[in-house]
Amino acid sequence: MGLAAPGEDKWLRSPVSVTRGCRFDQVLALRELLKPYRYVGVLCYDDFAAHTHKLAGPLLSSCGAEDACCQAYKERSVTLQLSPLLYELAGEFIQQAVGSGDSRFIAGHIRPMPDDCVTLWQSPKQELSELELEKSCRTNTMYHRFVPNLRSLKKLYNISTVFIMTHPIIRPRVFRMLEAGGIRPLYIDIPHLNNSLFTESAAATGTTASELSVRSRFSGVSSPGSPRLRTPMSFSLLALVEEAVAAAATVFLGTGESSMTGMIVQERLSRGSSPHDVYFLSPRTNHTVMPCRLSDFYALRESRAARTASMTAAFQSGGL
Repeated sequence: MGLAAPGEDKWLRSPVSVTRGCRFDQVLALRELLKPYRYVGVLCYDDFAAHTHKLAGPLLSSCGAEDACCQAYKERSVTLQLSPLLYELAGEFIQQAVGSGDSRFIAGHIRPMPDDCVTLWQSPKQELSELELEKSCRTNTMYHRFVPNLRSLKKLYNISTVFIMTHPIIRPRVFRMLEAGGIRPLYIDIPHLNNSLFTESAAATGTTASELSVRSRFSGVSSPGSPRLRTPMSFSLLALVEEAVAAAATVFLGTGESSMTGMIVQERLSRGSSPHDVYFLSPRTNHTVMPCRLSDFYALRESRAARTASMTAAFQSGGL
């Protein structure tokens, strides 16, 4: 985008962070630090509040009495949702690809981590060895689990349609493995999106004048045949539409290490979707066939945190 960060000598050191804490007095200190500036860029990827980029972030966790940043993230982040126009584009794709009958579908985000693992999955080799996966991947168990995990969700929810998000360069391998497992996935790509970026006449689409008016408010144009978005076509735009499709899915299976999965999970929660219908590919041995349910994961984590806090308090009071 042509933007460059200023040199480190121009950086401001925040008094609040995951490691420093985020008490009210620290928030006041941050306010004083920022007073002279009209615009401030803040890196909150994983330092403003713990694990904001992973799965539900803090949304399903207890913040603690003195973590104002965590509480602020829980209260404010849910107000930041994808554009209605992105949901309009996603909805049109869903209607065309899934149909208007049984419109239920499962969305899966398959993202090998890190990038070296993506490169490995791009290999023309028919099969990847355990040694290769362990050497290049943090998500090495994903290779053997994403197909049985999706098959289990299809059976559990009695849903036949599966939409897949994955990097285009590994789509051939992912789809070959899915089809070998009896799953014929849907996906959206640049050509699909290009065809959707131009409005048609209300008569041709059955769109009412009021609907066209609403559409024009989001796109900035109103005449049929005009571009519905001013944003140039890009893989980033495609990813946003994919996220909207996944957020609208009946069930979502994600990659726990991926920030894109995190955005989808938090978007779903902000729109009132149940965490019980969100799953992720887990490396634990009990999730070889059935993926880990998001709500179960956070319930277990909260239970462990409560036990740890109780034991710590007992130890400090001399009870242990």
